[in-house]
Amino acid sequence: MEAARTFSTIEQQQQASVLLVTGGYDHTVRFWEASTGLCYKSLQFTESAVNKISISPDRSKVAVAGNPIVKIFDTSSNQQQPILTLSGHKSNVVAMEHHPENRWIYTGSEDGTVRLWDMRSSNHQSVFNVGKPVQAAALHPAGNVIITADRSGCIKFWDLRADQCARELLPDGVNAFGPI
Repeated sequence: MEAARTFSTIEQQQQASVLLVTGGYDHTVRFWEASTGLCYKSLQFTESAVNKISISPDRSKVAVAGNPIVKIFDTSSNQQQPILTLSGHKSNVVAMEHHPENRWIYTGSEDGTVRLWDMRSSNHQSVFNVGKPVQAAALHPAGNVIITADRSGCIKFWDLRADQCARELLPDGVNAFGPI
């Protein structure tokens, strides 16, 4: 039987394996060693239940979304305090993803907006008014379009270069779309 590995620093832990992070209604974000099932770090997200988690492409940051804020934590630190707090939504943040080059992050909320945030500050670069509560959002693989689905079933394609909606798909009446 193989003995479980032990790590002296969180950085060594991250370099050794998959970065698995969970969160939920208990307001706790947990970092897990996937191969052993051991929790090696936890953070408290006191504002609300955890709605969404996004790990940066370089694994250096984890974004945690709730109602109505997002907090960004340094994954290699033992600090309980976030390195950045993104405030501006007025309701649950239900969608979020880092840009592949880690330059920015987008968030989508039940307040009917999608916001684009600069990762170097807590300022949003753009606000897209979806019109209805956001149910889901996804970044196009090219990285220049955010696709949103709202609660009414409408799908919109937001052109990040033009800073506007480039295309809209409406449901056929009864059939609403689910998560992207």
